[in-house]
Amino acid sequence: MADGPSPAKKVKDDSTSLPHCPYGAKCYRKNPKHFEEFQHPKLVGITADSSVDGISLAKSIPDTPAPPVLDSSLPPCKYGGNCYRKNLLHFAEFSHPVSGPSTNKSGSDKSGSDTDILDSDEDKAKTERKELIQRAIEEKIRLQQELEDAKKIVAEKDKELSQLQKQLNNGLLMLEGEKEALTKDTTTYFPLYPERAYKEGSASQIHFRLAESQFYRLLTGDASATIRVLKVDYVVSPKVVKNFRQCQEKLKKTRGESFSYPILGFHGTDQKNIRPICENGFKAPGDKGFKHKTDSGWYGAGVYFSEFTKYSMAYISGCTEIMLCQILPGKVYMCSGLITGSSLKDGYDSHMSPCKKEVVIFDTAAILPCYIIYFEQAIGEFSYT
Repeated sequence: MADGPSPAKKVKDDSTSLPHCPYGAKCYRKNPKHFEEFQHPKLVGITADSSVDGISLAKSIPDTPAPPVLDSSLPPCKYGGNCYRKNLLHFAEFSHPVSGPSTNKSGSDKSGSDTDILDSDEDKAKTERKELIQRAIEEKIRLQQELEDAKKIVAEKDKELSQLQKQLNNGLLMLEGEKEALTKDTTTYFPLYPERAYKEGSASQIHFRLAESQFYRLLTGDASATIRVLKVDYVVSPKVVKNFRQCQEKLKKTRGESFSYPILGFHGTDQKNIRPICENGFKAPGDKGFKHKTDSGWYGAGVYFSEFTKYSMAYISGCTEIMLCQILPGKVYMCSGLITGSSLKDGYDSHMSPCKKEVVIFDTAAILPCYIIYFEQAIGEFSYT
């Protein structure tokens, strides 16, 4: 006929080799790839009275869907029912509409019909979405709890680190009795010995190992194999400590924090001078009672230190004790040659020799005697006392 193909013909022409979409005419998908993979019935022009091969199509015409129902009190997703997201957290943060229950206007029995299958698929999709949202909410709660726990752990570690740093800034960890020693007017000496057992966090071990390792670190030549540390005296002189801390704070304000960190330097002198220095502090040229041991100072008229153990040993006059001090070099002037007996260069806090093995300190408040190291010539194998 010239009027064109009948509705039945249209339905037949729509059949392809593709599988049917499980949602049929009620499919809500928008992705073009989905339509390339599944066929969908075209019901345009078909009425409730239409039939194909004598079979009524009324049952195939979908009922008018009920308006969507929001499944939570969360803010609505801007994509609505067409949302393509897969992230669980997205469903935990936004609500998505879920189709309401459909009614059968004809009141006929739909058991076994295409509509029953579609309704079943819709119910299944609705249940799966609700389960997905529930899992997303549970996952969000779990992640939030983990985040809170992690924040608490970090806060505790920060507190521990802050306390440790404070202790270190105040002269490493406190030994038993050191706090009381700082309140006295006299100097206290804490004898420390090598211990076989490792006691984590032990202040006495930390002090001994620091002094011992610094002694051996830059000890070069045959001396490194023939000299052995026997004992270390940790020195606490309240008056000297106070002056040193004040000098350090002053340096921090005038030069910046990076210039206020001390370095460890050895000082060699006669044995008779060691304890008076520990108890009263160093004396510099010009101070009452100061005497030059050798010369007036090749690189300036100050107090000389070296980070190299053997270099300072040349000044101990045969004794077996050497001092290890904290010193504040601040801004250092690098000497290019001899400047015998000269005063501190303007704009600087200390001098350093051209070979970088001698540091000259001019302000005695910038020196803190910390350790007296006792050593001997090594004979035989080492043994703990």
